[in-house]
Amino acid sequence: MQQPDLATILGQALRRSDWNTRLAQWSKPASETEGEQIERAARMVRAAIAGSDWLAEQGVEVIPQGSYRNNTNVRTRADMDLCVRHPIVKPIYGVGVTQADILRDLNYAHGPAIPDVIARMKTELSSILRAKFGQNNISPGSKAFTISAVQGSRSDIDVVPAVRAQIIVRGNTILVPYRVTEGIMILAPGGVEIYNYPAIHHANGKAKRERTAHRFKKIVRQMKSMRDDLVDAGKLKPRQVPSFLIECLVYLVEDEHFRVDEDHYDRFRRILSRQWEILRDRASGTLCEINDLKQLFGPHQPWTIEDARDFLRAAYERTNN
Repeated sequence: MQQPDLATILGQALRRSDWNTRLAQWSKPASETEGEQIERAARMVRAAIAGSDWLAEQGVEVIPQGSYRNNTNVRTRADMDLCVRHPIVKPIYGVGVTQADILRDLNYAHGPAIPDVIARMKTELSSILRAKFGQNNISPGSKAFTISAVQGSRSDIDVVPAVRAQIIVRGNTILVPYRVTEGIMILAPGGVEIYNYPAIHHANGKAKRERTAHRFKKIVRQMKSMRDDLVDAGKLKPRQVPSFLIECLVYLVEDEHFRVDEDHYDRFRRILSRQWEILRDRASGTLCEINDLKQLFGPHQPWTIEDARDFLRAAYERTNN
């Protein structure tokens, strides 16, 4: 007998017990087998990069980031993001800090132009990744090289060339004249500079997990799986609501909402409701990413607050039984 398609299934109401079963499954991280495939892919990339004399001489680092690094991968959809970071620094000057200050006080040195460094990194990465994985398995994008998965062997993997970024602000003592925050800078087409802070994101997410009885990341996985189902059913557009945005939306919810003793269904609906209230009641300019540095919404982001509301509305309606 022919099984109903997903769109038909998503149009049907599920009982609370059904939702609890589904949400329990959705909360699980990548399986051990998936984890092994991800790590195998990462090792292959590191080995390829180690074979580049120029990259080795420059002292680049290969740093895991994204969902796998932050343990928010959805089961059966696990992949890996690797940042290939050059040690040259792109400084971001705080109020009252000048280039002359940091050249004098922090021993910064003039170096090659950052666009030239990143262009050379892209050339090197393109060459060594194609040699390692095959011409047809490498897809260059606007920010990253995507290496396609091999079923049963390795996961998808994105390789992002970047340089160090440092936010430098005045300190408040003679012993600490400056405070420096580490991040990365990615150069997109047209010379657009994109700043991310993966180390702070990871640390803040880990702390949130501890404060929420280890429920924060489980809820993130549930929300991402709900997003995937809604996309498959045509309720959301593909790539309308990225996983990073979902993780940030969950992070906005105060810790006490995670700690209430209730089943998966009620907790999921509680978090959805609180997210909606936050987006309704707080100005978008006051909402930040998990790193607490970048605004979550604005012209610098590939999503809008309406995209987030579309997701929350669709997810709430979907679970309204």
